[in-house]
Amino acid sequence: MEIGEASAPILVADYDRFVRASDHSWDKTHEERLDIATYGLAAELGSVVSAVKKRLLGEGGSEEWNAPNDEILEELGDVLWYGFSLSHHANEGA
Repeated sequence: MEIGEASAPILVADYDRFVRASDHSWDKTHEERLDIATYGLAAELGSVVSAVKKRLLGEGGSEEWNAPNDEILEELGDVLWYGFSLSHHANEGA
């Protein structure tokens, strides 16, 4: 997908099912699943910050730092995935 190219919209419920189906931590203990999701989210947030920093230092300079490139978009997708995963594991049994 090219930057600025619209993708087909996805319902939250459909994305939720996708995350549950692609989460490979279900065989771990509840505590391990929470840790994996928490650390994964933190790591991906760091990746977003790193990608923005690269954008600031490289392509386009500070005027274009907030125009996402492919790397930023990919990292934001990973943040979303781990956010959904964390919400699943944090709400187990609730």
